[in-house]
Amino acid sequence: MRQKIADHLGVIGSQAELCAQMPQQAAQLSEVNQVLNAKVQKRTMKLAQVNQALQAEISARQRCLPALAIEAAPQAVG
Repeated sequence: MRQKIADHLGVIGSQAELCAQMPQQAAQLSEVNQVLNAKVQKRTMKLAQVNQALQAEISARQRCLPALAIEAAPQAVG
């Protein structure tokens, strides 16, 4: 019986230790989350810049296509 009580108290002690560590772990997780969010934002900005450059390139090429099509069209022999 004493062993059961001791085991039970040990479990309670372990739970108390875990509860005591929770604020520290929460602070660490919050810090890691902030670092990861900053990395995601930085990467998102870079991707947005690349996307903008690609869209500009697509627009420039599309403007050239009609002129190239006219040059490549066979001339009618009259």
